[in-house]
Amino acid sequence: MCVKKPPSEKSAGVMCNTPLRGQPAEGLLFWFLQPFKVALPMADKHLRASGSRRRIAVFPGQFDPITNGHLDVIRRGVALFDEMVVAVGINPEKKGLFTLSERVSMIRRLLSGVPNIRVEKFTGLTVDFVKKMQATAILRGIRDVSDLRYEFQLALANRAVGGVETVFIMTGDQYALTSSSLIRQVVSLGGDVRQLRGVLPELVIEKLRSMQKKGKATKAEVDEESEM
Repeated sequence: MCVKKPPSEKSAGVMCNTPLRGQPAEGLLFWFLQPFKVALPMADKHLRASGSRRRIAVFPGQFDPITNGHLDVIRRGVALFDEMVVAVGINPEKKGLFTLSERVSMIRRLLSGVPNIRVEKFTGLTVDFVKKMQATAILRGIRDVSDLRYEFQLALANRAVGGVETVFIMTGDQYALTSSSLIRQVVSLGGDVRQLRGVLPELVIEKLRSMQKKGKATKAEVDEESEM
């Protein structure tokens, strides 16, 4: 049941103490989003403070492989900024499906028709790369409540360490269950990647099929935690 809290209370607003029957996830998500009533105005104030400076966002990730969910966030997010930098990084402790150069090349081809977007490699801390790009904020996609909890902690850390704000975009419903790590697992185990056309661009599917034929895909490591 959702009730309005008295204005005198510190956390005034709508509180859901019991999720609606049949909609537990929505109730929990609504409750968890209440801190953003404060966080979002702060981010907006930070964006406006840049004045006439170009507002640049950095969308970081491994993108191994890039999915339609990633592309959905990029295409919707670019409308919020003057420019977006898709920052393709690496995890030195894990061996992925594609090399860093291969991922950058594919993403550039997939986004060739989208204006105001750059695709760059990066290593090290994300906040350091954001400062190097003179960006205004980090853009992140949110699939569900689990993502939100992790990303909220990460956003607070980035703000504390580098003074960088984070802007979140909810993924489209059709991509809510998309996970790069699960895709890597399917590919590594010899699954038919053609069945993944709903979540992967055709270019990526072609590359993965070629990799499977050469027997390279079985060497890829699968992360324990899912990546969108």
